[in-house]
Amino acid sequence: MLVLATLWPNHWATLTTRTDPDRHAQARELLDGHDIRVPDAFSETELKALAEHSAEDPRLREAVRYAADGQVTQYLAGVPVLMHRYTHAPPITKALIHAAMDARRLGAGPHLPLALLADAAPGYLTDTEWEQTGDDWLERALEYVTTPCNGIPGILIPVKTGTPRNQRNRRVGTTPDRTAAADGQGPRYRLADYLEQYGRRSRSDEIPPIDFWTAAAAHAPRADQAALGRAALERGLYRDAAQLLKNAAAQGDSSAGAALVSLMHAVRPTDRRPAHWAATQVPLTDADGVARLLDSLREARADEQVAALLARDPAAQVDIGDSRDVLMLIRGLETVGAAEQEAALLRRVADRSFSGAAEVAWQLDNLRAMGADEQVAALLARDPAAQIDIRGAFGLTWLLDSLRAAGAEEQAAVLARRIVAEFDLRDTSGVVWLLERLRATKAHEHLAALLARNPAAQVDIGDAHDVTNLLGKLRTIGEHRQVAELAERIASDSDLGNAAAVAKTLAMLQAFGADEQIATLLSRNPAAEVELSDAFGLTSLLDGLRAAGAEEQAVALTKRIVTEFEFIDPYGVAWLLGRLHESGAHDAVAALLSRNPAAQVDLGDALGVAELLIVLREVGANEQVAALLARDPAAKVCFASSLGGMFHTLQALGADEQAASLIQRLPAAGRFNDFLQIDDHGERFRYGREPDGSPAEPWSWDDLQ
Repeated sequence: MLVLATLWPNHWATLTTRTDPDRHAQARELLDGHDIRVPDAFSETELKALAEHSAEDPRLREAVRYAADGQVTQYLAGVPVLMHRYTHAPPITKALIHAAMDARRLGAGPHLPLALLADAAPGYLTDTEWEQTGDDWLERALEYVTTPCNGIPGILIPVKTGTPRNQRNRRVGTTPDRTAAADGQGPRYRLADYLEQYGRRSRSDEIPPIDFWTAAAAHAPRADQAALGRAALERGLYRDAAQLLKNAAAQGDSSAGAALVSLMHAVRPTDRRPAHWAATQVPLTDADGVARLLDSLREARADEQVAALLARDPAAQVDIGDSRDVLMLIRGLETVGAAEQEAALLRRVADRSFSGAAEVAWQLDNLRAMGADEQVAALLARDPAAQIDIRGAFGLTWLLDSLRAAGAEEQAAVLARRIVAEFDLRDTSGVVWLLERLRATKAHEHLAALLARNPAAQVDIGDAHDVTNLLGKLRTIGEHRQVAELAERIASDSDLGNAAAVAKTLAMLQAFGADEQIATLLSRNPAAEVELSDAFGLTSLLDGLRAAGAEEQAVALTKRIVTEFEFIDPYGVAWLLGRLHESGAHDAVAALLSRNPAAQVDLGDALGVAELLIVLREVGANEQVAALLARDPAAKVCFASSLGGMFHTLQALGADEQAASLIQRLPAAGRFNDFLQIDDHGERFRYGREPDGSPAEPWSWDDLQ
């Protein structure tokens, strides 16, 4: 008989260590010398192996993903205890945990101020629960939530503050302040990873109470105020959103200032005070944020406030590290007619190091358009053609055109030679673009040089769309040898796992009349090799196999689909059913339906569920329609996609209660704008709503701190 058990090291030490009195003598005699040391963590190799075998076990999959430092065993052992302590926590303690869950899922960073959690928690309780809560509730709650669970930290983990370890810029001999957080004072806590993920799922339909938002405005770190403000805005809590956005804007987030101006203009269109405050108070270091602020002021028709913002000279203050952000601001300055500031900002950008061909081309074009001849000459004097990195085909050809337009023919020639000699030919789409542009501009010498490097032998053949385009370009140019070489590579070496790619490859080879390569591809039996995950790709491949005369493979693939396709994606199931029904494959449709997809599909995708309901009705599978509706998809769909189709489908099927339920879920899911489009909600909720769902009372700029 073999008895195998596990013990944490401290328990083993208790049972095997001789004491006086010797309470565990018999246990020590049984155990001594028979221990097998389990490593504290899985190695990288072990983690990879575990990941490969965790597909069928969600617990292992979750442990591999979230266990810190490879401590999978501890995670598996501790999570059940963690959940037990959470579900059995006293009301005020659970309220503290819910405040932490809500803060994380609504955008707060991982280090949560205790002051925020403590001030928010009472708002989660009923009047009776709060009256029964003792004055020492916070001390007791912290003791409960910080207790470790089977070797892993507790529900809330205290965060060490002070200077991070192993930093080069740390001054030797200094003693960091261990009590002050990086932003503000007071202790902070981190929510256990598993409970954070659980909270995102279980509380997705919840809107935190007023006390949560008040506490967030008072105690959330600088970086979290804007994120929480936008979360409040998306849920219709306009007043809370305005306060959080104002706080964030005052502390340096100009994007938050832009959002604040737009919100206050919607609530009080004639009140210019919010726009004036933002234009005169918000720091102007973030180029993208300043651009957004300019746009919001312009859309609010706050012309005086636009002038006030420009008077602060944002072009001289913004950080120019991000080219896209700078471009957005330059366009914004151009829109409001601030030509001088636009020119000043362009001059600042022209003086920095080159970050890419597209940026240099953009600078050249804009400087020329403004007549800034000195800046153009200064930029060209730095010889960008010799310094720029040869990557990004579009940017490189744009720069070629810009150099020629600026009269820098010698630099254009240098850049063209560098492109054809140095461009990475593994970039298939880039090669296609270069071939097209060189041919269109009649750069025959450079085109020949690029072709001489034999791109057909070097390009990546993983993207069927790019490869198809390349074959077309090579054939147009007349490079028949490279066409044949590339077609052979595709037929022999392309990955057969992606059904859509195989289907596109077959269609491409058929279009080129490459019968030998088609035979080579079919000899590899793609019907048996493709993954059964992409419904669109699978039906395309079925069509391609039939068009190629591979009827046996088409039959084999159909059999695989109806017996093995996983019913996870509702849209994929709907697509398969619809296409098979249209093609007259009624036996295949019946086989799919016999596997009861309505009971298995994931209900998260609103569009997919709506489409599946429609298709099931079209194929006469009324029992499946009823089964799918019985799972109450309106209560479970996620809100990442449009809900119009789902709403109207439920109404058409007579599921009015579910349609109404879907509407009520919109605000908590951050879809308050969709909620406003229904019935008279736009007028009733002009000032937003309260967390309990009632319309907010009128409020104004005076109500903000």
